[in-house]
Amino acid sequence: MIISSSALMTRTMRFILMTILILAVIGIATNILGFVQHTIFIAGICAVMYIVYRLIVSQQQKTSLFPKRQSGPTRAQIKKAQRTSTVKPNKQQNKRQLARKSKLARRDQPHLTVIEGKKSNKTRKWKA
Repeated sequence: MIISSSALMTRTMRFILMTILILAVIGIATNILGFVQHTIFIAGICAVMYIVYRLIVSQQQKTSLFPKRQSGPTRAQIKKAQRTSTVKPNKQQNKRQLARKSKLARRDQPHLTVIEGKKSNKTRKWKA
């Protein structure tokens, strides 16, 4: 039986890959603390590289590193609104408004009449 070189290559690659995975699992199982330390160290290096990248890109584009979101009014606008909206209403104005509302509620229904016009023009069919 003749074995081709590609089949032999895949068998050896599979054997090497399985050996590396088994050794990695054994290494993690025997030294869990070292694995966690290395993982945290690599994550820290990635975070530093990302921050440096953002600083460089933001300086080139003349934008801030953490842009502000305009989702609502600013503090100055809120304070100005609080200062101007603290006017106390007069009691006389409240009584006048109540009197106006009651007069509006007492109005009678409007007397409407229907004026009938020539209906023949509306129902006439157009000749084609």
